[in-house]
Amino acid sequence: MKPGKPCDPMDLDNFQEYLLEATASHAGFEKWALDGNHFSYLGVGIGGSVTSKGGTVLIVDDPIKSAEDALNENNLERIWLWYTSTFLSRVSAEGGEPLEIVCMTRWSDKDIVGRILGNPKTKNDWYLLKMIAYDEQTDTMLCPAIFNRKRFFNLKEQTLPIIFNANYLQEPGSKTGVLFKPNELNRFDLKDLRKSEADAILGYIDVMDDGTDSLSFPLAYIFKGKVYITDVVFTSENIDSTLPQCVSLLNSTKEYSELSGKPV
Repeated sequence: MKPGKPCDPMDLDNFQEYLLEATASHAGFEKWALDGNHFSYLGVGIGGSVTSKGGTVLIVDDPIKSAEDALNENNLERIWLWYTSTFLSRVSAEGGEPLEIVCMTRWSDKDIVGRILGNPKTKNDWYLLKMIAYDEQTDTMLCPAIFNRKRFFNLKEQTLPIIFNANYLQEPGSKTGVLFKPNELNRFDLKDLRKSEADAILGYIDVMDDGTDSLSFPLAYIFKGKVYITDVVFTSENIDSTLPQCVSLLNSTKEYSELSGKPV
């Protein structure tokens, strides 16, 4: 292939001079070796074992597989723990300084890139390449042949902001997709609430879906159309613990409801 000559990137014949022969016994997608070497590449998933293996080039590629995983803080903690305790310990580069690459969609300030850039001791060690689908300042698409302007704005109308901003603008959801922004929350004194009767008492339980999830049960009193959250049960404990806690919180509203005649 001559420099500057247009080519089809999917046609491997254009890159034959750059291809190296892999050892037949180590030619799988998870592990392969260049001819004459024990192994040259090892791939594992998040949480996978790399025991007794070392690398000079460490690459993390798309560690968060879905929006659901991205919004689960326990999952983000699990990824960070694996990255710092297992993955980063697998270094065999000269001087202990490997080439490290993290390629991912920016979902949260608590994802791998968010934690690296949020640490003043580590952020300057990295080169940041941020590629967004649409540049508002220049009104141009990154690659219109694959993703054009019309489709971009159609998806913007149909997709939740927290997902759209992460996938196409590389904006972490913890910055733009929170349900209640800090400057929109107000504090109150319970003594002031007791001076008048509530229009209703509202509770909502979001149960645990699996072992890595948490139960959330906020309880609120409604006064003149405004919601005042007074109590919250938020825990990852099992049902033997969460059930009594939730029942106890519900019972705490019973006396108020009977005295005021207001619905719970």
